[in-house]
Amino acid sequence: KKRRIIEGPETRKIFVGSLPFKANPDDVQAYFEECGDIDNFNMPSNKNTGKPMGIAFIVYATREAAERALAYHGRNYGGQKLRVSLADPAAAPARGKTGAPIQKPR
Repeated sequence: KKRRIIEGPETRKIFVGSLPFKANPDDVQAYFEECGDIDNFNMPSNKNTGKPMGIAFIVYATREAAERALAYHGRNYGGQKLRVSLADPAAAPARGKTGAPIQKPR
């Protein structure tokens, strides 16, 4: 079993912007898994239209993996120049359909 370093999600959560609207979530996740193990991946859609918003939030297993992902800032993905940064620590946690926070089982 892998040994995990205990770190807060604020040091492991990144925001990805400028994704093409036609991007497939599985493909985007696979692309960013090149940086390391992902604990949580969320590529939200507009509540009213159901269309992708062109953004993703990724929580990596380690801070080092998140730092590797930050190097993807400015890379071309599907004809778009990616914006990659640490996610806003003041942002609310992801919520499911019931309004309860989404948490990965341990």
